[in-house]
Amino acid sequence: MGDIHNHLREIHRIGGTSSEFLIHPEHCPALNRYAIGLAGVSLAGPAFRFVRHHPIRGQILVCFRGRGRVFVDNQWRRCEAGQAYVSPPARLHAYESLGQWEVGWIGYAHGQIGKGAPNIAKPVLIEIDPRPLEHALWGLHQEISTRREPAMLDHWGEILGTLGVRILEPYRSSRLWRLWLIVQADLGKPWTLPALAQLSGYSAEHLRRLCMSEIGCSPMQHVTRLRMQQAISLISAGHTIAAAAHAVGYENTFAFSTAFKRQLGIAPSSFLHASRKKELPE
Repeated sequence: MGDIHNHLREIHRIGGTSSEFLIHPEHCPALNRYAIGLAGVSLAGPAFRFVRHHPIRGQILVCFRGRGRVFVDNQWRRCEAGQAYVSPPARLHAYESLGQWEVGWIGYAHGQIGKGAPNIAKPVLIEIDPRPLEHALWGLHQEISTRREPAMLDHWGEILGTLGVRILEPYRSSRLWRLWLIVQADLGKPWTLPALAQLSGYSAEHLRRLCMSEIGCSPMQHVTRLRMQQAISLISAGHTIAAAAHAVGYENTFAFSTAFKRQLGIAPSSFLHASRKKELPE
């Protein structure tokens, strides 16, 4: 390990004055699509300290409030609001609270740090806007703790997974994320596999293999997934089911409803009813 690391004894200590909530994929299956093995928020007290010499997970840790410090480039550095500590699996990482420290984090599946093989060789400290991740973690936690509606869990899980993708974007070696940004900007277009292949610069078969490796489904299945995510946002914002269907490329409302239920496990009419019910005062 080297002399520089001798003082970093392996330790996983939350501390008696700390509290946290954890989010597992069994609570929200959508997290599996983003290779997320665990997520949560820690309200860390002074004794909060973690040192892992050979972590099995890649991790994103984002500071919402307070102060802590993280181990980067063989030295401790302050980590305050608006900063994220991104660490790959199998490389030493360490972090601890300096008083009170509120952090949110995403831990990826064993041996991974997100989909698409981001090129991160060692822990880094970066600047980000922490608010979207904070809202997503608390929103998902609230849904898990209360109604547990499958469509809403899927919605929050997709938001959380996408935010992780965005944080890792600068380190991504894959070309596919650029393809999906273009597709997301025009989901009403009648996308086909040949069109996606041409846009990506790969053959249809190579694109299919890349998609199966990186996101666990075929290219057209992922287009459907993106369309349903957008449809959820539109319906939640007050659009009719027919308008949402048209906006994401479905001329036939029945075909849209079938795809929506297959993807999310609930009919769009039931999702709309549940969304409106939540807006009413108890």
